[in-house]
Amino acid sequence: MKKERHHRSLTIILFITILLASTFYLGPALTGFVVWGNASIIWDFEDKNDYTFDENLINFTENGVELIPTIIINKWNETIEITVNLLSAKRGVIDVTDNLLTIDNKKVNINQQQSIDIILNKELNTEDILRLYLQKIKSKEDISNLSIVDEEFLQKEGKKASLYLCDYEVDCTFPGYGSVHYDNTQYWNNITLEDLTTSKDRFRIRSTHPVLINYLEAIRYQTVEMSSELIQYPSSADIETKDLILENISKLGVFNTNYKLNGQSISYQYSTGSGLIWISLDDNSNLESVPVDKIRFKATLSSDQSSTPILKEIWLGFTPEEILCDSNWNCTAWTDCSAGSQSRLCSDLNLCELDKTELQNCTVQETSPPSSGGGGGGHSPRIETEAPESISVPPVVLGENNEETINEKNTIRESCEDGIKNQNEEGIDCGGVCEKCELDQITGRATLSNLYGYKDTAIYLLVLILTAITLYIFVHNSKKIRRI
Repeated sequence: MKKERHHRSLTIILFITILLASTFYLGPALTGFVVWGNASIIWDFEDKNDYTFDENLINFTENGVELIPTIIINKWNETIEITVNLLSAKRGVIDVTDNLLTIDNKKVNINQQQSIDIILNKELNTEDILRLYLQKIKSKEDISNLSIVDEEFLQKEGKKASLYLCDYEVDCTFPGYGSVHYDNTQYWNNITLEDLTTSKDRFRIRSTHPVLINYLEAIRYQTVEMSSELIQYPSSADIETKDLILENISKLGVFNTNYKLNGQSISYQYSTGSGLIWISLDDNSNLESVPVDKIRFKATLSSDQSSTPILKEIWLGFTPEEILCDSNWNCTAWTDCSAGSQSRLCSDLNLCELDKTELQNCTVQETSPPSSGGGGGGHSPRIETEAPESISVPPVVLGENNEETINEKNTIRESCEDGIKNQNEEGIDCGGVCEKCELDQITGRATLSNLYGYKDTAIYLLVLILTAITLYIFVHNSKKIRRI
């Protein structure tokens, strides 16, 4: 039993030693102070009522603001040529269609006594054209059924024949619905249609003298309405923010934007006089030197009229002013005079500043009362004090989310003997540039976070492992002793 008690005592002492050693080595971490950082104002172009702009030039979209294009539609008429093909051709009762479909050695001759009736695949109108490819008559053998008049014609120098159009299967007199003169030369001859009262797809071709026709087609002229669409952006347009009243802002910061240029450009200006005078600025400009009162911005979207830039956001950084707070101190009674001084603790009920300790010098003097009768004399102490000296921690104000923020409003010159936690001190006048802090020197409204310090996680884990091993040995040996 003595061995068991001795073993347990050693185990407990070892466990406490490890725990205290780790606490001493790692030390506490000081947290709880949050300093106001820089903030930003963002114009995101979600509400068009917050801006001044020309609604005919600037459009608000889910992507930002952009130029509104003008769509110009041009319309005009064009005359196009449509080829009309031959469907059927007859000379009398003989079908001669195949002879007229291609330019080859097949020919069809006509004269005063013979004509050709044709049918086309489309109707023709006035001003349309019937095209004939005619060949030269070299001898009278090229023409069948020549009359005496035709033979005399072929023998003449500078002879000319005239071809003209009539209604289908109807003879008519020259010039009919149109005519052309032929001088017995091999080339194209065009008959322009005239005086048609209705569209027609069939005609009779007549000639005043013998001719050889090798090929036939028609050209139909059709008027078509054409149009084109031209998208043209304005060369430039402005959009302005409303005046931003700069309250609770100590100074401005960087002006920045989010945009997509699409090969175009955006320029920026700001005004501190509600738009009376504008000053140019570039993206990523620092406006720290601009007087803080009110400010507005103007963006000019410029285009070569082929596309538009898109302005998505405008950012303005700023540093907020410190929030002023009136302190309301509540102090305890003075302590007894000891070693020439006495103290009391004061707390700010409004939480504007940290708790502070006030010190004052004091002396204890013994005084003897007048002697009475022949009795002995007694004495009682008298305490004399001097004006109290305040030792305070940095004043604190509540920022957003009720986090404490350092208020430098009434701070004194920083040193390691000013009774204030400043510079990079970890406690009041200790740590950082000052001497190392003892645990009891960490005062104020700061909190102790991560007692073992997350930066020393490895050592902390080692302590846990050693502790677990110690407990295991303790339990294991206890069982062995019980068995004995």
